[in-house]
Amino acid sequence: MTVKKTILDSLKSRKLRYGGYATLLAVAALAVVVGVNLVVDRVPAKLDMTQERLYSLSDQTKKLLGGLTVDVTITSLGRPGRADKLVKEVLDRMAATSRHIRLQSVDPETNPGWAKPYTKTGTLRDGSLVVAVSEKKFRTIDAYDLYNYQMNQQTYQQEVTSLAAEQRLASALQFVTAAKVLTVYVAKGYDTQDLAAYGLVAAVEGQNYAVKDLDLLAAGGVPADADVVLLANPGRDLTAADTEHLRSWLARGGRLMLLLDLQKLPERAPQLEELLGNYGLGVDRLLVVEGDANRYAFGRPIYLLPKYSYHDIVSPLSSAKLPLLMPVAMALKVLDLKKRSLTIEELLTTSENSWGKVNYRTATSVAKEAVDRDGPFTLAYAVTDAASAAGGRDAKLVVVSSAAFLDPQYQQAAPGNRDAFLNSLSWLSEKKDDISVSAKSLRSYPLRINQLWGLVLSAVVVFVLPLLMLGAGLGVWLRRRHL
Repeated sequence: MTVKKTILDSLKSRKLRYGGYATLLAVAALAVVVGVNLVVDRVPAKLDMTQERLYSLSDQTKKLLGGLTVDVTITSLGRPGRADKLVKEVLDRMAATSRHIRLQSVDPETNPGWAKPYTKTGTLRDGSLVVAVSEKKFRTIDAYDLYNYQMNQQTYQQEVTSLAAEQRLASALQFVTAAKVLTVYVAKGYDTQDLAAYGLVAAVEGQNYAVKDLDLLAAGGVPADADVVLLANPGRDLTAADTEHLRSWLARGGRLMLLLDLQKLPERAPQLEELLGNYGLGVDRLLVVEGDANRYAFGRPIYLLPKYSYHDIVSPLSSAKLPLLMPVAMALKVLDLKKRSLTIEELLTTSENSWGKVNYRTATSVAKEAVDRDGPFTLAYAVTDAASAAGGRDAKLVVVSSAAFLDPQYQQAAPGNRDAFLNSLSWLSEKKDDISVSAKSLRSYPLRINQLWGLVLSAVVVFVLPLLMLGAGLGVWLRRRHL
């Protein structure tokens, strides 16, 4: 047998034919994989498979972007190539969704003068964003506000919990494109608290309000552009002049939010109580104690978890099952004599097992005594005074008996606290068209399965899959041994 014949016979063998087919299939499969990758890489569409849809815009944001009619420039501050990847992804998707969004980057070190027109509301730093229609109508977003943080109780370090970039950008877009910006005036003096003390400036501005300070005596009245006046935690009674300023403004359809504090409110505050009396309300200087163990927190009966009434302010919190924590509250009451034009609605109430401590200043415990008054009590009211003239504007008030519920520590403990405050502002100002975009959690949670499924999955991994692989290998071996 010649060498040539041997080679020709080997080329005709079944082993070579099957080996050639296997090689061709492997090369074809590799070519398909390479081709698909090249095609997919050129397709702009992306599939977001993250649990919180981190790389996708919400339907609310898409609707907002689709309705833009003016050009908006979003500027990222910082050195080239150092942009936050998650924030950049949100910006790129916004620009891809609307032709009215223009993106640009500015390095403050090489162009220090660029940021000057936008520093009226504070300093700008690397990572900050400027959302602007013009140099007069803009909103800045600090780099810190693009994420939400929470204190780790073990390490006492701030940890990033969620991405708030889309939330902040959507709010800024609404602000700079709005025909009218609502204004919240925070009354100063009388030892009151401001929004900064409650850590709520960014939250209120995030709802597209302009926040301004109000000195009633210096201003000579409530400014004409005031949509809501906030009087938070006064420690002294109002002057007769300031009481008259507020009364006159309310009579013209003004909107007032009043936060009181039992420990800080003077024992006598005739001007403030007269103002409340005009709208059918009064204060009961009682320390409210809750007797229902399900209605107080931290094992302390004066840290109340009140019931929600049915109202636009608190109904969303009730539906979402968000608790509200109200520490050291006093009682509010409806006066027997009041105007017929008033509609007075409860917002927060205690249980029937609650009582009010009369001698709370000298009491050594919160235990119920003979002189104490039985509940339930109302802790917050919403009041509407119908306009007397046709086409006039109704006056509105929200009165809360515990200003401490807005302290940052209680906001963190009960998510309903901040939402109740923001909902109150929305009800007072009659805001109904703003969108609300939620922050996207960055936390990862383990897959939790019950014991039965754990046994099933273990059996599949330990027994079924190895047996299938063994069977497949045995089948291939049996087939090849006959080739």
